[in-house]
Amino acid sequence: MTSILRRLRFIPSTLVLLLALATTGSARAGGPIRLWNSAGETVEGYGAIVTRMKPGTELLLRGGENPRTVTIGKFLGNGNTSVIYDIGDGRAIRLPRGDGLSPLGPAYSAYIYWFAEGAEHVSETEAPIVKVYSRESAKERYLIVEKLSPPKGIDTLYSLEDLVKGRVKGKKLAEKMTAELLDDFAPATWQLRFVADMRSDQILYTSRGWLIADLSSTVKFAREVRDATLFSAMGKLPISWRLKLEKRVLAARRDADLSGNFGDFLLAEYRRCVGWMKGVVAF
Repeated sequence: MTSILRRLRFIPSTLVLLLALATTGSARAGGPIRLWNSAGETVEGYGAIVTRMKPGTELLLRGGENPRTVTIGKFLGNGNTSVIYDIGDGRAIRLPRGDGLSPLGPAYSAYIYWFAEGAEHVSETEAPIVKVYSRESAKERYLIVEKLSPPKGIDTLYSLEDLVKGRVKGKKLAEKMTAELLDDFAPATWQLRFVADMRSDQILYTSRGWLIADLSSTVKFAREVRDATLFSAMGKLPISWRLKLEKRVLAARRDADLSGNFGDFLLAEYRRCVGWMKGVVAF
């Protein structure tokens, strides 16, 4: 009797998975995969479908009289709340990895929205950040973003965490990355004092140099030279690295005459707050 009950306990989840795979198969046979119905709601088994799409899969982003599809390419990565696929032409698609509430609390789709909002705020500064193609995106469902690639001659997309932990292969490369981090990237972040969900593994060394690859909607701007920096809240960043990076940021703030730009920062803060409130209402 106990063994029968154990088997029955796994039936619901098994059925969902089988249904998702069947939906994927039928979508390929009769047309592109649909992740949302005509009402904009996620389809049954969404989570299983979105995490198992194979290269060559046609995904319907928009139906109606002017439908739009993309061809799914290589799986590029995933986090707690999203998955990313190559879609060609130097672009990638970022999708919620599930429907409903995530293990972190908010809905999976909320993180996609917040990513877009945060990227918009940071793009108003000099800080390098992954490009988000807003006009091609529907930020409640998916984002079309820049596909990140390592610099020419390097086969690994290294992060700041990789650099500080000595994972970069080659002394000369590590020295080059360090110089660009201190001379270019850190000073360029002088306007930022806090970006939510910012960790050292989310700052990547790419074909465009160092840039912010992931973030959330809470972005705060510096008002004083001695304000916190982008690196201040990175708990896993060794203190020696944090001090070196913050020294470059503070020098850039002094050079930029931060006090003379105070009005611009107030306007940016107002825009950020308005965007955050829109997100609260939407989710």
